[in-house]
Amino acid sequence: MITAADRTTTRPPGAEQLIRRAGVGRRLFPVEKLEYWAANPRLPYTGEPLRRVRSRIEVRRDDFDGRPVYEVTPLRCGPARGHVVYLPDAVLLCPWLHVALPHPDVAGLARSDVTFNVDDLRAAGLRYAGGDPVDTPLVSPATGPLDGLPRLTLVSGTHDVLHPDTREFWDRAVAAGLDVDGYEQYAGRHLWMYLPGQDGVPPVFDKIRDRLVSAS
Repeated sequence: MITAADRTTTRPPGAEQLIRRAGVGRRLFPVEKLEYWAANPRLPYTGEPLRRVRSRIEVRRDDFDGRPVYEVTPLRCGPARGHVVYLPDAVLLCPWLHVALPHPDVAGLARSDVTFNVDDLRAAGLRYAGGDPVDTPLVSPATGPLDGLPRLTLVSGTHDVLHPDTREFWDRAVAAGLDVDGYEQYAGRHLWMYLPGQDGVPPVFDKIRDRLVSAS
């Protein structure tokens, strides 16, 4: 079940204060950047890192259940003491489930979110849709049917503009009887679990680890 954690403080962590002072937040996807990307598309993704990156890492590809799995090992850091597992669809960390951000609570959060500009996000969503309706499931997964979905773990933060749509999807999934659980960090910003100084990080990583172990 999604739980609220650390309701005793809303003091921003050091990383958030730095973003505020630097003035670089809220402009991750300005329209001029979107237009530049559209005019200068990248080459198709091949799964291989850039040449300058390959000089610093070793990349080995395997296939697991029909899906590619890449093991990336630094070349200059000595023997590895563990692994960091990145699962893009296994566990949802602060997901963008509806590109139009239709939930009415988004407007209130937009005034305090230091990471995203809502207008920029919606403009990026329109371009991502490529002319398709923004509420089609292939563009906004939260609008799709729930039948056949695997076990889900959702992690979100209450001060992230993506949170209201995540919470609405969570409520819908629970009502439908899906095997879904999650963790909701009070005052958490987008991808709060990666920022230094955030309370609640050990419990959420424990939850993710337990979920992955039980599914293996």
